[in-house]
This record gives sequence, structure tokens and C-alpha cells, in this order.
Amino acid sequence: VQETLSRLRKVLRAQVKTTYPSWLRQLLKLREGAYAEEAADGAFSAYLDELLRLGNHAHLSLKAYPTLHAYARAIRLYHSLDLRRIEQDRSQVLHTLWPQLTRAEQASLRELATTTTDGHLPAGRYEQRLAQVAQAHGLALSEPPSDFQNLRRYLAYLRLSEQSHSALLTQEADALHEALEQAAFTTDQQRTLAHLLRWTDLINDLLAVKLTPEQLAAYQRHQHTATPEVLWQQIIQVTNGQPPITQEQLTQLMDSLAVPERFYELGLARDEILVRNTLQKLFHGDAVASSLEPPALSVFPSAILIAGGFHTPGITQHLKANHLAYVVITPKVDRAFSDATYAGRLQGHVPDPAQVLAKLRASRRYRQMLWMSRRSLVP
Repeated sequence: VQETLSRLRKVLRAQVKTTYPSWLRQLLKLREGAYAEEAADGAFSAYLDELLRLGNHAHLSLKAYPTLHAYARAIRLYHSLDLRRIEQDRSQVLHTLWPQLTRAEQASLRELATTTTDGHLPAGRYEQRLAQVAQAHGLALSEPPSDFQNLRRYLAYLRLSEQSHSALLTQEADALHEALEQAAFTTDQQRTLAHLLRWTDLINDLLAVKLTPEQLAAYQRHQHTATPEVLWQQIIQVTNGQPPITQEQLTQLMDSLAVPERFYELGLARDEILVRNTLQKLFHGDAVASSLEPPALSVFPSAILIAGGFHTPGITQHLKANHLAYVVITPKVDRAFSDATYAGRLQGHVPDPAQVLAKLRASRRYRQMLWMSRRSLVP
């Protein structure tokens, strides 16, 4: 089955060379590089920059992609930051501002400085608080005109970074990519080929159990209309009557999807079970009704539920529907998912700490963290 799908996907991708315009082929190449397991540094931002450039060129409204736009601007700002000049600006602001501060404000900044230096506070939080205090004393750092351009750029980078939620980012990138395709296509063959490429990608991820909740929803929307008969006619159309697989092989492929489909059905059903079991633990084994409504308490306990990211939308939906307060904490992912790394961790293969540390020290982000930890944040 996997061999049948691989052969079909290979031929469909080959059709892109003769069916798509050259600029769209180049965009697809950038996309493949951005989502590769061993993606080069900057590959994802290069793809997003090109997406936005082409979106502007095609006169598409980019207001529908706020996270994508914020991320691209944040990346451009990040590469223009000069840490030494930011520190000079910050020291000058603090030197000017310190005599005007109340003792409470000075104590607050000292406390933030301590937690920042100890690594207990996210990078940049101190600068954001400093900007708020400066604003209260008539010194605007976040808005031009400003005598502290480097610090202002850093504050702008922090604001944009906070808007760059990784899940929303990939959703918006996929949506803009599809919008560009639809704007560029002029023939039914191009549209059919794009549909088959997206559908076979979904099937591939379904078989590999890699679908996100959004991808699963997209698969389910087209699941009942993508019959073997319809797909066969589409394959005949885009391959000019020379399909790489037989109709029987296609039928076998589609029939084999019942098992992973059932796996995802059970996965979605686990969302409610995870919430119910958590509540029962939380209330020390007290029965929880089918509505998941917890018993009435004067002091409400708290708990931590660790689950795979796939379950997040379903779990939060159940919590929200039953008026249960929650906070979601997820890693900020800035590169493609690595199958090899994931499989290695499941098998207990832990990387050499020396190699991990060497790679970390070679990164610009590490140098920024080191700079953040060594500077003096108060007079």
C-alpha cells in the first residue's frame, strides 16, 4: 500500500514541472525545504518571506494572515538587532530614569533584574517592564520618534514574537499558499493536480499517524467525496491517460485507510476520557457526571494534565464547555517535526549531551541568552 502511494505521489510531483508556472514551482521547492526534517537555518523564514511577497504581488489581502505577517516582521527585526547597542540604549534609559523613580518602582525593577539574571523570567520581559515605567514618566521607548532606536527595535521584536503562535503560523502559511495557487491556476488540470497533491499528502500523513487536528478535519471534510472512482478519473486526467498505478491498486489503497481512520476516531474519543480521569483524580475519586461538571467546592483544586499536542483542541473544548478554567503550555516550535528524532526518543536513544551543548553554543540564540545573563540590569 505504501509503495502504491509513493509511486502515485512521485508521478504527481513530476506533473508539477509541466503544469505549474515557474514561480509556483520555486515556491513549492522552498516549502519542501522549510518543512524538511533537517531544514537549514532560515529555510522556514525564507519560505514565509516569499509567500508574503507573492501575496502582495498577487494583490491578495494579507489581513487574513496576521500571525504570518507578525512572524515575518519579527524575523527581519531579529537579524537586524545589535545586542551591544541595545544594552547601551538600556543603560542610558536607566541612568536617565532612575533618579525619577519611586522606591517601589526601583524595587520592582531590582526584583525583575534578579529573576531575569537567574533565568527565571523570559528574555525581554525586563525591557518590556522598563518601557512601561519609562512611559509612565513621560519617556516613550516603544513609539517613534525615540532617541533609543535599538531598544525600540528590540521591543518591537518582542511584541511581534509574542504573536507568533506556531500552530496558527503553519495554518496561515498553508492557507496563503493555497490562495496563491488558486489565484494562479487557469486550467482544470492545474486545479485537479493541486487537489490530488493535497489529498495524497493527507493520506500519507494519515498512514504515518502524523495528522494534526486541522489536517484531520480537512481529511474528514473530503473523505466521503474522495471515492476510488472519482480519484481514478482525476488521476487519469492529470497523467494524460498514463496512470502510474492500476485502479485495483488505488481501491486497495483506499480500503486500507479504514484502520488509521479508526485510530483517529479512538484518539478523538480519548479527549473526553482524559478530562474525566483528570477530574476524578483531582477530586480524589469522587464521581464525575457525564457532563464533566465538577462537584461544588469552596476552594477549587488545580492539576497538570500532560498530553500530546493532538489532544489539545479536544481537551480544551471539553473544559471550556463545562466552564473549567485552564492554561495551555506548549513548546514554541520553529522548525519541522523530525520523525527520526521522535522515533529515537521513543526507543530510549538520548543524544550525547556534549554534542547538544556544542550545537547550542554555536547558535545566535545562545549568545543572546549569555548576554542577557551577564549584563547589569540596575545601577
